Amino acid sequence: MATEMELLQQIANNTRGDDSIMIALVSAGAALLGATIGAVVSYLGLRISRDIEMRKLKAGLIATERLRWLQDIRQRFSSFYSDLDMQFNLLKRPVTQGHKEYQEMMDVYSKSVSEQCNRIVLMLNPAKPKQADLKQALNGAQAFFLECIAKKTMSAADFDDLEYARVKTRAFDAITDIGTETWEQVKGLE
Repeated sequence: MATEMELLQQIANNTRGDDSIMIALVSAGAALLGATIGAVVSYLGLRISRDIEMRKLKAGLIATERLRWLQDIRQRFSSFYSDLDMQFNLLKRPVTQGHKEYQEMMDVYSKSVSEQCNRIVLMLNPAKPKQADLKQALNGAQAFFLECIAKKTMSAADFDDLEYARVKTRAFDAITDIGTETWEQVKGLE
């Protein structure tokens, strides 16, 4: 076995002259390469993390806006049918011709129903089938109601409650389909 002195002598001989410069250069190169690789890996990690956070932020914003839009349509839809129901019930009541308060009340409900319908329609994208269905259902409800008003002016007070229920159900089904579709889209963003 070699003694400590012999080992130190052998190390000194191996690191002498040109070999020691080469070893120093290789060591420096390895350190530089390691630092560069570490920096590149850190940069890529930060970039991936930033991209993930940006996607999360975008998904959160889209989800919030879709839910706000859905809530707004539902609220307007509720007002639309609440006023339309009141107007339909008023229309079925017997009233003497020329009753001023009755006509004023009907005008207020008519204006409200028209405004709510127009606002909902403007919020819809007719290129999307479920939203186009809702638009058609709302237009169908208004057309049905105009027919009822025409009958009332001809002194007929018998209205088709079943048809009104079908018109209303069609609209409620359409708004439910839109809500389901929107929730599926929001869940898909997670």
